[in-house]
Amino acid sequence: MKNKNLLQSIKCALQGLKRAFATEKNLKTYLLIICFTMAVNILFGISYKSYTAYIICVCGVFSAECLNTAMEVICNFLTEEYEEKIKDAKDIAAAGVLIWGFAFWITEFILIGEKLFA
Repeated sequence: MKNKNLLQSIKCALQGLKRAFATEKNLKTYLLIICFTMAVNILFGISYKSYTAYIICVCGVFSAECLNTAMEVICNFLTEEYEEKIKDAKDIAAAGVLIWGFAFWITEFILIGEKLFA
């Protein structure tokens, strides 16, 4: 069923985010990491302009994890039995999260390194 307006679309998206946080331990872990790294960034006095890359990476990680979770839900709906193609789909979706995770940590090290070694 298609949403009739923007408000309904936003409501559905927020319900999806709530569901993802309720069912995915990784999202809670990412939130803790983000709170920790944000505190470190504040401690080191990272500039507001530098936060642009940080925010993009944070949003990328959360977005990729939500897409990965959606992929897992669909795959598990199709079959609970082991299927090589389903495993491939899940692994590839997880790789998307991993790539954004690398981007996040590289960005964080650059932001901190800029302050430590400047």
